[in-house]
Amino acid sequence: MVIDADDLAAGRPGRFVDGATLDAAAVARLACDAAVHRAVVEGASTILDYGTATRTIPTPLWNALVVRDEHCRFPGCDRPPTWCDGHHVRWVENGGPTRLANLVLACRRHHKLLHTPGWRGRLDDDGTFSVTNPYGGVRTTAPPRALLVC
Repeated sequence: MVIDADDLAAGRPGRFVDGATLDAAAVARLACDAAVHRAVVEGASTILDYGTATRTIPTPLWNALVVRDEHCRFPGCDRPPTWCDGHHVRWVENGGPTRLANLVLACRRHHKLLHTPGWRGRLDDDGTFSVTNPYGGVRTTAPPRALLVC
């Protein structure tokens, strides 16, 4: 379940990562005995930028990526996070850092495709992800949920 802390405290509705909504009563039932994990999207609390020291995506960063992207970001794909990897848009071997501004969720099929010669991805500051195919065609997708990361 994904819900803002203020909404949880106020007894408001929430949603699942896949977008399915939960009414306030369902949120209250689930939250009653749930473990609550936070994904800090504003301010300084947890490290969300690991530079090039690691290509593995640590749990806090993975959680922020899942909350932002919700599914595979390849245009037209809606595979859930459980089917996805974190794809470094600028590859680690090319100096790409392990941080939210360089990552998108990509299902295994599209992740492999993005590592195929001729295919390129670009992630803009606003979270827009563009994919260019070997023939120069470009398709874009906006993130379902924008995160502010300071």
